[in-house]
Amino acid sequence: RPGIRGLTLDRGAVERGLRQEALLELGASTLTVSCIGPGRRTHQWYNAEPLPLGSLLHQRGLASRVSACFGADPIARRVRVAALWYAEAHYSLSGDDAALALGVAMDALLSGQRSIPGSVSADRFAFLDPDARGRRDRVAEYLEFYGVRSSVAHGGRSSKLRDPAFLRTYMDAVRWAAARALALRSAFMPQSEKEVDALFDDLRLGSRQWPAQGVS
Repeated sequence: RPGIRGLTLDRGAVERGLRQEALLELGASTLTVSCIGPGRRTHQWYNAEPLPLGSLLHQRGLASRVSACFGADPIARRVRVAALWYAEAHYSLSGDDAALALGVAMDALLSGQRSIPGSVSADRFAFLDPDARGRRDRVAEYLEFYGVRSSVAHGGRSSKLRDPAFLRTYMDAVRWAAARALALRSAFMPQSEKEVDALFDDLRLGSRQWPAQGVS
């Protein structure tokens, strides 16, 4: 059908044509040749129907969380980086690659721009939970994910990746950490990476606590 720059794929027509035979994702490999540079080939994927972004953002609380991610503060920056790596995991065809990408997403949320030991990251993951009663389980949960990610990063292979439910649980944990990081931002408003580090230290030492209304 006619498009802005000539003919464009009618996704609805293709979907109807494939419905009887197969359910496939649609892709297009495009070669761009220009007088100002060498040819460049790109590959793009298209869903059969456009993503219902409006309906998605109508979910309770989601629009405000998405808006918060566009801030210039350190938590918003962390969530944006984590979102990029989460997307890498979501579209990965390999469990190993997905586990590595989810590990980087978790690192972005918990450590920001500097490297910290896994035990410190586990504590920070736990302190995203405002309810102290669940923090011991949060530490154990994080260390399980961290062990799989470390095994893959060092050339090994974790048996946990044979279970599709494991990666779904890992993805759920990254989404939970991102939502709690935004709640941390709203409750304490750190304005620099140094203030984020100090905030986690204060939560660990008990000199600061989550507001009472944050406990759920």
